Amino acid sequence: MEVKYHPKAVLPILSSFASVILHEFDMKPIVIDVSGSSSSGKSGLLRMCASVWGDPERYLGTFNTTLVAVERRSTFLNSFPQILDDSNGANESKMIQPMTYQYVNNTGKQRGSLNGSQYTDSWNSLMITSGENEIVTYANAQGVPARVILISNFSFEGEDHDYLSKVYDSFRENYGVIGIEFLKRWQENREHYMKYFKAYEKQFLEISCDNNILKRLSRHYSFIVFTGRVLNEMFKNESIEINLRDLEELFVEMSKTNKAMDLPIVELQNALEDIDANRNKLYADYEPQGTINAFFHNGDFYFAPAYLKQRLGLNEKQISYLWMKRGLTDTFINRDNEVDYKVIKKISDRLEAY
Repeated sequence: MEVKYHPKAVLPILSSFASVILHEFDMKPIVIDVSGSSSSGKSGLLRMCASVWGDPERYLGTFNTTLVAVERRSTFLNSFPQILDDSNGANESKMIQPMTYQYVNNTGKQRGSLNGSQYTDSWNSLMITSGENEIVTYANAQGVPARVILISNFSFEGEDHDYLSKVYDSFRENYGVIGIEFLKRWQENREHYMKYFKAYEKQFLEISCDNNILKRLSRHYSFIVFTGRVLNEMFKNESIEINLRDLEELFVEMSKTNKAMDLPIVELQNALEDIDANRNKLYADYEPQGTINAFFHNGDFYFAPAYLKQRLGLNEKQISYLWMKRGLTDTFINRDNEVDYKVIKKISDRLEAY
């Protein structure tokens, strides 16, 4: 593999192989998203992923599409990967969130007709996407990061134009061959290979520690690395050598650098930074003019409920609940119930605050 020294490129390519055996492990679809600056090689990488199964120029899709078109294409591909390039080129970015949920739930929209319910399409595969921005930036639901493996700041670092030309030429000339051979060898020895997966699943779950989102992603990530192990064994006579240790280190790096991995922490940090930058809206010794975003009272800090509702939107109750359960905010007893808010008295006003 020409790209074997670039784990951020290896992982999506392995995902293309892993997609076709996903159903054998009773796993639902997930998204692998590659983001980075313009001209960093993202589109070329997605063409490599597509070349595993066919002509990359004909296989590769784009975000210039509709929910219905993605649904129908996913159904047609079934177990083969859905590959979409350039999320920045989406006609409407608000489509990306429902598209992600629809895809990972592996079923199309239920529709009715005059004769009763229509057949609902389904699939079981992996989606591989690219864009200058992480795909989760187009979604405001907390559940999206738990359904997307993010490969951020992608580039073929240190490589020149000749290297990229060589890589691109190789997959243009040999597309589709290795995918067919992979399926053939898998069917011949699947029982032997399948026993490896549990060890990888346990390994990456342990690396996840207490990060709940990373724990949810770890099973799919371990499955992709497991597929790398299978490829190493299947094609050892062809000198395929995928460095699985590099992929483990990439997972550790993701847990440290991808902010979306722990959205409650990110939202808390952002809210506190916003309060710090706009202290004229902080009610401390004196009541500010206009909007009140937070309170400083008897040595304690409180968010104004209206501020959190405006800032967090539909996620407000879920994220504030996670703050409380993880000990990030104090709790109080209200009518025998544990809550994360209380009524405070500022001068002559009684105000509810978090």
